[in-house]
Amino acid sequence: ALTLTEGRPPGGVWALPGWEEALFEVQDAGSQAIVEACGDGFGTALDMCAGNGGKSIPLAARCRELWCHDVDTERLKRLRARARRAGVSVQCTDGTLPDATFDLVLVDAPCSGSGVLRRLGRTMSFDVADGDEEDLAARRRSRDRVVHARADDALADFARLQLSLLRNAAARCGDRLVYATCSTLREELCGNQFYGAFVLNRRV
Repeated sequence: ALTLTEGRPPGGVWALPGWEEALFEVQDAGSQAIVEACGDGFGTALDMCAGNGGKSIPLAARCRELWCHDVDTERLKRLRARARRAGVSVQCTDGTLPDATFDLVLVDAPCSGSGVLRRLGRTMSFDVADGDEEDLAARRRSRDRVVHARADDALADFARLQLSLLRNAAARCGDRLVYATCSTLREELCGNQFYGAFVLNRRV
């Protein structure tokens, strides 16, 4: 892999010579690690949450047939365009998955994105309102309780969705199942009660 040691170039990476000619692809280190974890030498593969195709494109070069699934049709359009530019063949669907088993199934599951906060630049703002210090502190505590409750609900929703995706993936996996999230939160990793249940008993 090539690393840009002096930061983002003017016009972005996609303005560099060679991009239009498909001489290189843009992929962060985490995505590269996931692709390496998938291995190679398999015949058929399914990328269940393919998105824009950041991992699909290198996977396509490692297998005979690759299916890419995502519920976001706009992302799949961008994936198809990237695949054409790179000269690789992929089958895309935003609906029913093929009734088949695959040598490899990759699930890069939707999550909170806590592991890429630096890249996304997400922050939580704390508004300062008029009023005395005690009143302001009370309002902040009340607001924070609401924020934390919503965050807990969202994490629980992600955990249930991730389990559903794992179930679907396991039903279609003939050899290797690779699961990943870009999260550092215990609720979405091995501490996730749904994930633990899946590992202990694939029939949950």
